[in-house]
Amino acid sequence: MEKEDRIYSSVEELITQANSGIGIPFGVLDKTGRIEKITNKGKLGQIIEEALFDIKINDRSESDIPNLGIE
Repeated sequence: MEKEDRIYSSVEELITQANSGIGIPFGVLDKTGRIEKITNKGKLGQIIEEALFDIKINDRSESDIPNLGIE
């Protein structure tokens, strides 16, 4: 079964989650080994989306946090 993206109920909740990653190295956040295959800066964003914000990597044209309209 495919995991659903986390739903954030407010911008404040999203900011709190973002702040929880301050000071944590990418290598610690990375759970998929993606950091070892970095070929562009987008991979770092993918690590953050997956590990910190619980968002699946996708190619959707909508915002990553659609209910808040935040990319």
